[in-house]
Amino acid sequence: MREDGIINALKTEAQKHTALTYAQFCEIALYHPLFGYYQQKRQRVGRNRDTDFYTAESLGPVFAQLTIAAVKSILRHENLNDFTFVELGAEPGSGSFAETTHNFNGYQAFSVQDEILLSGKSVVFANEILDAQPFHRLVFKNGVWRELGVRLDGDELVESELPELSQPIVAAELDLPSTAPDGYLLDVSPQAEALLHKICSNHWQGVLVLFDYGKLWHELVSNCPSGTARAYRRHNISRNLLDTPGQQDLTCHVCWDRLEKVALRSGFTAMKLERQEAFFVHHAQDEISRIISSKPGEFDSARQDVIELIHPHHMGSKFQVLSGLRMP
Repeated sequence: MREDGIINALKTEAQKHTALTYAQFCEIALYHPLFGYYQQKRQRVGRNRDTDFYTAESLGPVFAQLTIAAVKSILRHENLNDFTFVELGAEPGSGSFAETTHNFNGYQAFSVQDEILLSGKSVVFANEILDAQPFHRLVFKNGVWRELGVRLDGDELVESELPELSQPIVAAELDLPSTAPDGYLLDVSPQAEALLHKICSNHWQGVLVLFDYGKLWHELVSNCPSGTARAYRRHNISRNLLDTPGQQDLTCHVCWDRLEKVALRSGFTAMKLERQEAFFVHHAQDEISRIISSKPGEFDSARQDVIELIHPHHMGSKFQVLSGLRMP
């Protein structure tokens, strides 16, 4: 029933267009109020077989402890009690930040479906929310960049070329290279930049800390010939983006330098992009040392979680952190 429902929703939207952009398809597949992936009342994130993927926050309190220690370091000259810690994209029942000891004025959480309203002095934190935004797919073919879309052939979803670049892509003013290997795929999300602009446009001051996986623009247009869009279901990664809409996560790498420009235009300073490993080592070294040395000579799950978070062969190099300040 759910699969029929989302196919009907896609058909209704497709009647307005020759074909849907990938972003329009993702908007329905991920965020349709009844059938979208992120609207399903089930656990999506975690380290068990019934979930689809896990994040750093799935490791439990250690990630929250290191992040809070890092933020305290960044705000070392400020009174932490003046700031509210705000988590964006919080999964229902995750709770690790709400339950972690801190000296902030309070804790506030917004899910991916919530309208984000911010004010006052805040620490605004997000873990893998920007990569969860709808994205567009471009392909270099016969000497020009074309946009790929999705159309319905009966009840079957089929990828097809759009007659021209869609308005969101034109408005994004992408610095597309004049040449590329034939068939080169490029996945981009002006929607992620729009979300960050909305977050930054709220009247608040403080620290912005964004954890995610991404690349710089020159890497996306030169080192990723198959694109970066992927589907996740039951901890399996697939490039079949059109399979079982509403039942699998769809994501692509964020573009860090374009996001940094959004923050800079909104008045943030001291913007810094670091690997997750470097961010924690630079800003939370004392907390890392405390956890690692707390139970010498015995197995400690917290110590193992630290290794998972900062080791370059685990999450340490796979994820990056963009941080910055906006102070009165």
